[in-house]
Amino acid sequence: MTERCMTRVLAGARASWIVTVLMATVVFPGAIALTMTLAQAQVLSVDATKCSTVMDCPPPVLREGQDSRCLEVVCQKGLCAAKARVGHGLDSFVSGGEFACFSAPLVCDSMGQAATVSDSSRLVAVREGLHCIPWVSSNNPCLRPVCRNKVCVHEPNDEAGCPDVAIPVKPCEKRGCRKGQCEAVPDPKKQGTSCGDSQTTECRTSIYACSATGTCEATKKVAENAECADGPLALGASSRLPKAFRDLVVSSATFPKYSCDVTSCKLQFCGDGTINGEEECDGASMPSDAPAGRRCNASCKVE
Repeated sequence: MTERCMTRVLAGARASWIVTVLMATVVFPGAIALTMTLAQAQVLSVDATKCSTVMDCPPPVLREGQDSRCLEVVCQKGLCAAKARVGHGLDSFVSGGEFACFSAPLVCDSMGQAATVSDSSRLVAVREGLHCIPWVSSNNPCLRPVCRNKVCVHEPNDEAGCPDVAIPVKPCEKRGCRKGQCEAVPDPKKQGTSCGDSQTTECRTSIYACSATGTCEATKKVAENAECADGPLALGASSRLPKAFRDLVVSSATFPKYSCDVTSCKLQFCGDGTINGEEECDGASMPSDAPAGRRCNASCKVE
């Protein structure tokens, strides 16, 4: 009775394992087909159990580090044996860490253990364009590590600043990164701000301000108190003309003659009360040697 009962129990266990194998064949037909084509698979162990077909064999005994998915049972020369399913994919991946650029698929090696694939074409990019931790660090603040095509590389970081005080900068510049190197670059915060003292020459004032390109550029404007610049009616100078001259413009049949004293930026004309140029007199201003009783006419001539 005992021997008969044991026979039934073993038969039941073997039948249960056979069902499991059949289910695996249905669920993973591709994996089983791949295994059967691996004629060079390494025999890892031989069981003393005799067999006519693989259905007569028990499940393989796992040794240290082996994965049951990496082993197959075969009936070889009438004995049960276990072979490694070399290259069989396990549908799982191993990542190199939180900042790794790729993950590697797991496959079965010749020892029946799970191993990562070394074929770079099968690696999967997981952090493309994101920060990574490179094998070799860089002390250049103008480079940043980033994942590109599954590799952590250094590329220019032109948005960064750099502290290299040995690099000279002009009033409109700052130290920054350009093409991976620290150098003087335009400072957008200084655009439009003053970069030098204003200077007035010949009725025009030069105002110096920072441009978008980081250079200190001059903008010339008519001097604030100038009555004349290029001409009495040019560049808005008409608003600075003396009232006496404006009255002459309105009342005269021809435009009155004038000149500009570029040193004082004052308009000179007949009627301004000052003897200038070819004028013999101007209003109440008479030459000191003018004969008594003479007067100054509208043309600034003594009569």
